[in-house]
Amino acid sequence: MASLKGARKIKQPSLRDQVYDQVRKLILSGALTPGVRINLNELSDELGVSKTPLNEAIQKLLKEGLLTVKPRSGTFVSVLDLQEVQESFGFREAIEVGAAAIIVERVTDAEIARLRALLDRMGALLGDNGNPKRYDSFLRLDHQFHEEVVATSGNPLILDHYRQVNTLLQVARLKRRYFHAQYEGTHREHTAILDAMQARDAKALATACRAHLRHGFKKLVEAVPEEDIQKSA
Repeated sequence: MASLKGARKIKQPSLRDQVYDQVRKLILSGALTPGVRINLNELSDELGVSKTPLNEAIQKLLKEGLLTVKPRSGTFVSVLDLQEVQESFGFREAIEVGAAAIIVERVTDAEIARLRALLDRMGALLGDNGNPKRYDSFLRLDHQFHEEVVATSGNPLILDHYRQVNTLLQVARLKRRYFHAQYEGTHREHTAILDAMQARDAKALATACRAHLRHGFKKLVEAVPEEDIQKSA
């Protein structure tokens, strides 16, 4: 048998990472709403873990901006800040528009087909006008669509940074109150993005991404309840 020197045993996910995933899901699902105080003792008991992995997970969520510590008050789910949301959209625009040339050069026909199937699933969800559960599913597929578009760049570093900033916007999307026509508009804009990718047209892709993200910021600000978003002083 050939030497396996240098091989390492496959490690199971750390307890910290499992706790992190659980708390992150609670925030992104809306189970923990913006502004709510996190009772660490109760959360530790609920998850059945000690304070050490929980505190480690909390530190990671603080770095992502999903949680905030207020002196002498405790740990809270971050309230959406208008300036931060705008900056996040600006960062996404810089990545998606900036990566357009790389994306059209590297995207494969198989990736185009997968994205087209994803758009078809989103379109099917629009058939039931006014169903909130279907809109929630649409938003999650929206999130997946954009990540997969960026992933076609083939650059893990770009995707990693994109995912980090997009987390905040995913929370914002789950709080918004949209009308059916706005979702239809989003689907049309997604189609324009994918059509540009399929045509391998970097200029058209950059234009479609820029327009979609700027429309998205405007719609988000109009749709999120005032109590769930704050303006920087």
